[in-house]
Amino acid sequence: MPYFIKDNPDFNNPFLIRRRREYYKYKYDVNYKKAKFDKVSGSFKAIHKKHNSGKGTYYEEIAQDVLFKNGFSCVLTKEDNTIQNQKQTDALVNGQVAEFAMSKSKSSNNIRDKLKHCAKPNVEIAVIALEYDYDEKVFYDGLRKYKGLEKTGQYKHFKKIIIIADGEIKRIIE
Repeated sequence: MPYFIKDNPDFNNPFLIRRRREYYKYKYDVNYKKAKFDKVSGSFKAIHKKHNSGKGTYYEEIAQDVLFKNGFSCVLTKEDNTIQNQKQTDALVNGQVAEFAMSKSKSSNNIRDKLKHCAKPNVEIAVIALEYDYDEKVFYDGLRKYKGLEKTGQYKHFKKIIIIADGEIKRIIE
């Protein structure tokens, strides 16, 4: 066996090879910036140049960093708000369409409202960033209230809900 492969056991890992290829698509695309790859976990991140970044969406990049550090690929996608009546989504997380929301007040109604915000067509993953300490009771009360909307047009079943607080993932519900 060549010394390079022996000294780098992850080099031939199919998962890392696939993730590295995905990462290079963003790294060398002139429409993306801040592309970064973790060669140990295979996680990567990138931001589209036309992604809405700024004061009101600062939490999206913070959540992206947390996801990246925990082995997820997270690409903040283009948001074109010039198209009328078309809802824009925030990101691709592990290749699935994701929407991010920031919960600023510690209430179950706020959690319900943030999940409603994420309930856009095509969204598979809801990422809720909390500006306060994670409280399991508040979160699950909010989730129960959101599920109470199931018979209305305000509910969407997500493949995954990710809760982020204090710079780490607090809960993943699948």
